[in-house]
Amino acid sequence: MKTVKKKDWRWYWLSSLSLLSACASTLSQIPPQQALDLKNNHALRSERSTQLSPLPGNLNQKPVFYSNRPELLTSPGEILDSTGFQEKQALTGQFSVFAHHVVETPPFDFLGFRLGLLIRPADSQTNKSEHKTVTVNLHNAFIYRTQPDAPFISSEPVLVQAQTKTIFSGPGDAMAWARLNQESHFPEKTLLAKTLPATFTFDQEILLADIGVPTFPLGLGIIGDRNGMSAWLDLSSTAPVDMRWVAIKTSQSNASLSDYQKAAQTVAGPPELPATNYDPQGAPPSGVFRFARVAGIVQGTEWEGDYTLSAQEMAHLQQGKLLAWPVATTYLKAWANQNQSAPVIARQRDSAIESHGNYGLTYRLTYRLSNPAEKPLQLDWRWSQPTAVKEEEGGDTLQYDPKAQIVFRGSIRIEERCHETSEIKSYHLQIQQGHWHAPFHSQTLPPGAQCQLIFEWVYPPDAIPPQVLSVEKKP
Repeated sequence: MKTVKKKDWRWYWLSSLSLLSACASTLSQIPPQQALDLKNNHALRSERSTQLSPLPGNLNQKPVFYSNRPELLTSPGEILDSTGFQEKQALTGQFSVFAHHVVETPPFDFLGFRLGLLIRPADSQTNKSEHKTVTVNLHNAFIYRTQPDAPFISSEPVLVQAQTKTIFSGPGDAMAWARLNQESHFPEKTLLAKTLPATFTFDQEILLADIGVPTFPLGLGIIGDRNGMSAWLDLSSTAPVDMRWVAIKTSQSNASLSDYQKAAQTVAGPPELPATNYDPQGAPPSGVFRFARVAGIVQGTEWEGDYTLSAQEMAHLQQGKLLAWPVATTYLKAWANQNQSAPVIARQRDSAIESHGNYGLTYRLTYRLSNPAEKPLQLDWRWSQPTAVKEEEGGDTLQYDPKAQIVFRGSIRIEERCHETSEIKSYHLQIQQGHWHAPFHSQTLPPGAQCQLIFEWVYPPDAIPPQVLSVEKKP
């Protein structure tokens, strides 16, 4: 967990602009009719006084081979290669792989994109003469594409999610739901090494995944189209390995290792603008600030925390006051003086300094509450994205200026333990910026009750951070 000094308000609009450019290139995939129309939404600007506290807990140190740059792919080639990082950092033991990309084809182009994940032992030339081997095992795979797996659909801000009737919108939302429930999913014929563990020598490279990401030109190809892909894989290896993502264009329904190796001789495009260089512990540099997208090895797959509400905080709730905790805070929006961005321990040149947004990471938070009063206490839990947070000595103010922008599509699972009973509920949220949406979960604490709420979610790709988790007494 990192902290930075409070920023001047001028940096908030810069961070919003930077994060929109860094997180929202796939918004054009969303059909316009699915956007919520503010003309029929009479939400007004509002302010909420609160006690904003840092999110409890911190990240683990498990590494992730993280590919999100360039996010939009229009030409084939090598996307990301761990041997090209500024810091040498091979992967070994237990590690994960994350990728989120969007492909686009121009008019009259009927060649589809395929994305390949290649893996090879590190320092192969050094160890080639020793004929050593490495064994790689695949534990989980969650791979979704916009089409045909998870098209964008419109939904209410809060819907009850059920195992028998799942709700998700877009590949990032679907991948997060599958990872939350540990339900491996991947397109047919995607994972070539389904019989892992696979053992290979230090002079070999193998193709682990071959993912078709088709596009659907209308008519005769007069209009090009986009398709997105979000993937998370959990792996382990007995020796250090290097990995790379490569994009090819082909009319074939599969591709070979040699196809990808040949395509990797060029760089996938288009290129993206470089990140602003900054010290995560220091003040922002002057001039235009650009987060850029993440490409490298990120440290952390799960955020876990445990928080007991104090007697004073419970008294505040009894008095109708709001308590809140920020989620996925960033360098320029370090609300509650907390930057939750995962560290990037090895990165592609010019890519993001930190993993702002924590795409694909699991959050698991336990809140412990007690009601010493003689009357039941009814509480509402909300998930929202304030337009701004005003930090003051006597407390904080969440400012809401409703916008049409959808900033979060994802699911939250809650296990409520109270009086030796347990109940689990899941909710799908579609959150707009600056809206004070209805509560997604309500609970009742009987007199003298001691209860636990266990929140779990996977932060979905394409979300625009940060959000706020809050609780208050039901009106």
